[in-house]
Formats: sequence, structure tokens, C-alpha cells
Amino acid sequence: MCLPKKKEIETDPKAQTTLVEAARAAALAATGGDFNAARLLSARAPRANAWLTPACHPDPAPEEKHQLDWLGCSAVRALLRMRFGLPLRPRVGGCLGCRRLVADTLGVHTLSCTSGGGRTHVHHEIRDLVFAFASGGLLQPFREAIVPVNPRPGRLQPDLLFRAGARPLALDVAICNALAPSSCRAAASAETGAGAATEYEQKKILKYGAACAASGWDFAPLVVDTFGGWGALSLPVLLRVGRAWARALDLPARGATDYFLLLLLLLLR
Repeated sequence: MCLPKKKEIETDPKAQTTLVEAARAAALAATGGDFNAARLLSARAPRANAWLTPACHPDPAPEEKHQLDWLGCSAVRALLRMRFGLPLRPRVGGCLGCRRLVADTLGVHTLSCTSGGGRTHVHHEIRDLVFAFASGGLLQPFREAIVPVNPRPGRLQPDLLFRAGARPLALDVAICNALAPSSCRAAASAETGAGAATEYEQKKILKYGAACAASGWDFAPLVVDTFGGWGALSLPVLLRVGRAWARALDLPARGATDYFLLLLLLLLR
């Protein structure tokens, strides 16, 4: 949530309400420990709740304009229960993915489990959707480009490379669980939400930044948390892709970027 400016607070009742809601959320988060603070702050991150509003395709042509399908009842129920901190399952049980660890009732382990291929599938869907919109936006994307100059041993392959512009831009996608023990503190301490995603961005920069710079490439992470909040460095890149797509197809920029970001968020369901 972006806090309103001082002039807006003085004249706009909606801005005043936003400030009051932010203060209430901060007070509630401060009294509930890191886990509840991470949950509350992550749930109110910018764009994290776009799934509540169905979007229309930005093309004004009647035959092209359509409304996105709503999420199914079970998906909406799970998203709401996760945001309210309610159990997603009646009792603790074994994880169907790794079949070793105990899955808690709040879904923390399930959302972090790397077994079963679920996280990899969502990762690839996000990468492919960004690729499709970047192609439509004439950004000349390329999948899995190998970084030519790597000062460390091994091969680095970021998920995407945009070849349009003065310098190529490499991107790497990641999904992090804001409620996992390794991310909870960062998520609980971020004033504007998406703290877990923003912290994870630094890990991506440490992995790819130096090698990309040595190769004459720029690098940006694309990290989203399980609540739908994008990291501080990730969201501007996605807005660039959405605007490029809108410009190439002569569509309204705001509607096009909202549509693009909503499609990305629906992949996390």
C-alpha cells in the first residue's frame, strides 16, 4: 500500500481513510509477532490483491473485449483463509509433495515445498507470460540465455534476456513464501509489504549481477511472494513490459499494465 502525500491527506477523504487503514494494520501487526506481521503486511503490498477485481482486455474493440473468469470458489476460499490466518486444512499431516516433512495447517510448508513440481510449474508459467507480453511489446526477449562472461565457475542462465534497448536486460524469476521461517522477519519489517520478495531480490543480484555486468548486460530480478507482492526492483520491470505491450498495440497504458499484472497474479492461485 502506498501512503498518500500530505496535501492529499488534507483534502481527500479517500486518502485519509487509506492512512487510517495503514495505521490500524501497522498497530495490529506490531501486536501479533513476526508471523502475523508478515501475513498482514504482505497481504496489503501494492498489487497483491488485484485478484479481487476482474479485469477486461484493454483492446476497446467489442469483439476483443472480454472479462476474465473469476477464480474458482475453492481458490478464493484458500486465498481468503491465508490472508486471515485461518487453517487451510483441519489437521497436521504428511506433505503430499516431499512425503517426508509434516505439512502444517496454515500451508506454510506446502507453499515452500520444492517437491512435486508445483513451484517449478508456476515459475515457468510466469516466465512464459512475461516472455509473451515482452514479445508483443517488441522487447526482443530470449529464454535461458547463457551469460557469456562469468567470473565464477559454472554456467549461469537467467530466465529471460531482453535484447531491445542500448544494453540487454537479463531477468530471473523466483517465487518466495512470505510466511516461511527464512522470510518471515523480512516480510514483517517491510512498511509497504513484499519485504520477503525484496529481500530475495538481493540473492538474485549476488548470483547474477557481477556476471551480467561483465558481459555488458543489465540485470533485474523478478521476485514475487506467495501473497502476490512483487519486490521493489521487480515491479518497475513488469510495468515497463506492460507499457511496451500497450504501446506496440496502441492500447491504453494503464489498462494494459493492470491486465498484464492481473494475469501474472492469477498464476499464483
